[in-house]
Amino acid sequence: MHTVQNNLIGDLRATAANAANPVVGLNVAGGTTVNAYYNTVYLAGSSSGALFGSSAISASTTPALTLRNNIFVNNSSVAGAGLAVGYRRSTTTLTSYGATSNNNLFYGSTVYYDGTTAYTFAGFKTLAATRDQASNTENCTFASTTGSSSTFLHFAPAASTLAESIGAAVAGITDDFDGDTRNATTPDAGADEFAGTSPAPALASLTISPTGNLCTAASRNVSVDATTPSGTITGVVLNYSFNGTAQSPITMTNSSGNTWVGTIPVGTPVNAVVTWSVTATNSVPLNASLTGTSYQDEPLTGYSASASASPLTVCTGSTTTLTGAATQNGTVALGAGASTSSSLGTTMFPGSWGGAKTQYLIRASDLTAAGLSAGNITALSFEATTSGQAYPDLALSIGSTANTVMTNSFFSGLTDVYTSASYTPTVGVNTLTFSTPFNWNGTSNIVVSFCWSTGLTTSSSSTIKYDVASYVCNFGWQQDSQTSATICGTTGTPSGGSSSTPNSNRPKFTWTGVKAASGLTFAWSYGTSSVGTGSPLTVTPTGTTIYTVTATDVNGCTLSASTASVSVVALPSAPTASNSTQCGPHVPTASVTSTTGAGTPNFRWYAASTGGSPIQSGSIGYLHNFYLCYNYILCNRIRWNM
Repeated sequence: MHTVQNNLIGDLRATAANAANPVVGLNVAGGTTVNAYYNTVYLAGSSSGALFGSSAISASTTPALTLRNNIFVNNSSVAGAGLAVGYRRSTTTLTSYGATSNNNLFYGSTVYYDGTTAYTFAGFKTLAATRDQASNTENCTFASTTGSSSTFLHFAPAASTLAESIGAAVAGITDDFDGDTRNATTPDAGADEFAGTSPAPALASLTISPTGNLCTAASRNVSVDATTPSGTITGVVLNYSFNGTAQSPITMTNSSGNTWVGTIPVGTPVNAVVTWSVTATNSVPLNASLTGTSYQDEPLTGYSASASASPLTVCTGSTTTLTGAATQNGTVALGAGASTSSSLGTTMFPGSWGGAKTQYLIRASDLTAAGLSAGNITALSFEATTSGQAYPDLALSIGSTANTVMTNSFFSGLTDVYTSASYTPTVGVNTLTFSTPFNWNGTSNIVVSFCWSTGLTTSSSSTIKYDVASYVCNFGWQQDSQTSATICGTTGTPSGGSSSTPNSNRPKFTWTGVKAASGLTFAWSYGTSSVGTGSPLTVTPTGTTIYTVTATDVNGCTLSASTASVSVVALPSAPTASNSTQCGPHVPTASVTSTTGAGTPNFRWYAASTGGSPIQSGSIGYLHNFYLCYNYILCNRIRWNM
């Protein structure tokens, strides 16, 4: 790899040349990978020859070339069929032009030439997309274009040029041609870092009203001040998107002076995430943009609050636990898919061997943290970057486990939730909709199992996106020439074939199920009286009560729900007692009488005020206290000294 950086190239002459491209500022003719960063090239040559052309940069399409933060200006004269080209490539091939090429300035009577077609700058940007979308065109004015000058291809102090702050930082390059420190975030293009000004419009005082996320969706009034050091402001546009879908731009109105105003309509749907920005254009023409803070109105749309109590019937003086939640059916992503892999264990579709079985253990804490709540899971999605092939007899099974890590032993007792006689992953998101929902209790860890077999000795892999969990979570095994029933039916530690070492790689799984709202606070009441806050909350009802919970999010938006009636059972009153005194082994005449009104009360006798077992029979000492309680509905815990 070759890196060409911080060079000043100019004052080149070939006054008698007779050729199509005899003068080249930067010539990339060979190598495998070439990076050109922060270079300034300026040509202004001429020739007496019948044919004369030139290129600020000329590149063969064989090496991989990346251009970033360069200035390529060609003001040369031409003769015959010659072209004064800013950027010339040897063929129409663009695949070797690096994807990160950007933030350059190109200028010439022909901005871009591919050996066949001459392009303007606008045509080049369309052709090169998505490269060079932050690049621009400008005939830069330098302090000097004479090679012997100390200010050769430098900008004059406070110069107005698009080179000012157009660049993007390049790792490892922190200074310029003169050793001056470059701006760490918005460096200047070219070899000279300087303190200049941009002729592009400037935007300031961007405001939106009302601000924040509203509980009832509303339109927003946007205001911005737009000025320009060159030319005049010709227009300001308000750009916005609903849930990532761009809407028709709104032409803003000049209300007074430099202030422009416009209105973003109510989102569609009302809880859409709204992203927005404004772009001002001047008569040069150049433009500048400023991005506002996104918002989402009615963020609890689709959520339903719930309130429950356990137990629903308690004794006087006993407690019940209140639990509140706000949920809706939706999707929850577990992981971001930061990496890709086609390796056994990481992907459920590894290659080479004829069949495979892969299991993933997922902790309940991970699912809860991602926003999944107890309830039916109805689909599972993964994301592939290569499709692989058709995988016969694919089966997806799920089950619960108390285990917290995956070992080299397959779990058994799982339930099939998805099957396909032949399944081919597609590049992108793949969703497997369950034939039978899996009901997750919200607390158990989950095992997800994939299996399939071609019955042959070979297969192609499918690359999937994955992340690294904080614990060992996968195990995979492959075997040739087996039926799908044999592969899928293998449990415990498999023998033969090839096994992966259990590791922490986990596919980016997206679950379709019950989604819990996050960041809520819960307040409880009955009637007009406040009970307390939090979920769960332990309370001691004094009588039959219906509790109401109000869930509030960070925006102040609320949802409410009530429990079923919590019933309170009164404790029985103490029975009346008649004592007896005797000598010798006679039958005592002591007795008790129920005060509950029950015709045949059921008494339990104890020898202690707490603990122990009933003593309905057996010998006793000459003097003894007995303790009595009713075996009465729920409330048999109070004992009386008889």
